[in-house]
Amino acid sequence: MDDKATAGSAQGPDLLGAVYPVGAVGQALAAPGSCPTCGQPSPPLDPQATSAGWPVFAVGQLTAHTASVGADKQLAQLTGGAHQGDQIDVGLLQQVLSRHENAYMGFHLAWVLSTAGVDTFTVVPRSDDHVARLAEVLSPPEDGEVVHVIVGKTIPAPPDSPSAAAGLPAVQACQVLAFTLQEFAAAMPEDQASSDDQEASGDDQGNRHAEFQTLVRRVFLRLTNGAALPGFTDEQRASAYVASQYPGFYHGIRHAQRDGKVLAGVYARHSHSTGRRVVSVGFTVRHPRADMTEGWHCLVDVEEPCLHFLVTGLRPTYE
Repeated sequence: MDDKATAGSAQGPDLLGAVYPVGAVGQALAAPGSCPTCGQPSPPLDPQATSAGWPVFAVGQLTAHTASVGADKQLAQLTGGAHQGDQIDVGLLQQVLSRHENAYMGFHLAWVLSTAGVDTFTVVPRSDDHVARLAEVLSPPEDGEVVHVIVGKTIPAPPDSPSAAAGLPAVQACQVLAFTLQEFAAAMPEDQASSDDQEASGDDQGNRHAEFQTLVRRVFLRLTNGAALPGFTDEQRASAYVASQYPGFYHGIRHAQRDGKVLAGVYARHSHSTGRRVVSVGFTVRHPRADMTEGWHCLVDVEEPCLHFLVTGLRPTYE
């Protein structure tokens, strides 16, 4: 699966998954603004007030804007006068930035990620290649089906930059993904248990694949708050990671539904690890006839920017 539809690094049919070390575990005294159980500091409420290097794993829509009169006039000049007004034509901008000599223009634009229609942060390009990547994943504003995933860290907004002018947190991205939910679901790898589908008739096999893709789209939206996660809190980053990187989560829900159970909800919770920032991401299912619920969860390490990983795969939840 490529950047246009990345569905996972932690694959395999085993619901219990693999176990990786969390790191040193010990007693921690709770500081002000910390979890009273494990001592981990609480995520900041204001991302603009965070020190540089705060991890980000966001899901939303990326757009480009001219942040000054000079940038607006320069883009008009590069397009032979075709660019007019405040709105940037995506196709026109992609054509301009596809020429290496025009890459400088990308550093004078505000690349804004919005979640649920609210401007959340700006993405600061690192290089000409990064400008080209940002331009490549853009989609017209009317195309609301494209989902953008930005993985990176906060940085101080460079003085006199479009990011500073926008008054939003500045993020340096290490991954920029773009896909429609249809593309994402179609690229989701099957698990070993789905080999039974190979023995089904062509129509039955096609129906099962279609049902699984529908499940993937719906669960992705539930994990990501309708494809609108700012990605600053531990729980948001873990949810976005699982939604975009862990096929086993979708397979676990599929297995439960095949057993006649109904998905009741998904969640992300602080896991009280004293060694590193670890979040439990899980789901609950209900037995319609027995009036019982059961749950499964995985643990995600969200300590380091750009380096989120599974601590454990799916395992039963006992409460």
